Amino acid sequence: MAGRHTKTGITGKTWNVYTYTYGEGMRAIVTFDVDLAQETSHTGLEHAFRVILFIPLGYVLVNGLPLSEALPVLRQFETGMLERLEDAGVACRLVGTLTYGGMREFVFQAEDADAFLAGLGDLDAPMKNYRVEVQKLEGWTFFDKKVRPSAAYWQQISDRIMIEQLMREGSDPLAVHRLEHSFSGDSETLVRLSRDLQQLGLREISSGDQILVLGSQTHLNLEDVFALTSRLLEYSAQNGVHYEGWNASVIRKRGKQKSGKEEQQE
Repeated sequence: MAGRHTKTGITGKTWNVYTYTYGEGMRAIVTFDVDLAQETSHTGLEHAFRVILFIPLGYVLVNGLPLSEALPVLRQFETGMLERLEDAGVACRLVGTLTYGGMREFVFQAEDADAFLAGLGDLDAPMKNYRVEVQKLEGWTFFDKKVRPSAAYWQQISDRIMIEQLMREGSDPLAVHRLEHSFSGDSETLVRLSRDLQQLGLREISSGDQILVLGSQTHLNLEDVFALTSRLLEYSAQNGVHYEGWNASVIRKRGKQKSGKEEQQE
């Protein structure tokens, strides 16, 4: 994803998104600053703030996400808030957003807490029945635990990128694709891994010195693909090997299969 706004003093240039489910059929969408999520440690901007916008129930789906009619209001609220902070010269950065349970949270890290609150000023709700709440935290713990993607969600992002690449190349999302999953590690462990995963329906394509390739078949549906890759990632970690990701060939609607394979972007 490209940068969220042209004012990159407050918003970084590169953002991405992942989703997850919780409870009974509830969904959450998390967008985040990629550069900050890739940092091993953070320096500066030690004051964290959650600006929470509560969406009226009439504009919320049963899964907790906003109806499309509410999206322009959310964008307008975000843009106005960032412009206010920018105009006040506040040293801060929007590091992520969380949308779930009838709320959208804007997560900021700021250099000076008082200056941030002063820059926000009297933050009014954008429309009737919307409500705004500001919570102050310290450090980067909230970002690291609630915004930064885990290894599994980095995998979800990679899955989505790969699916989008295949579809741009003309692949039919309704066609059954053969995904080739690569693993690296100790050869003896890979032999055992192959045996175990074949019992789950995967098929060995090739094996060699510290490398294993297994195949699975699925439609290009992110939920289905991620359900498998997250399991493979977890199982690999438990057995001390590395899941390298997957690739696939383009399958066009008329059944023509492109011979070249797109390598997964990590």
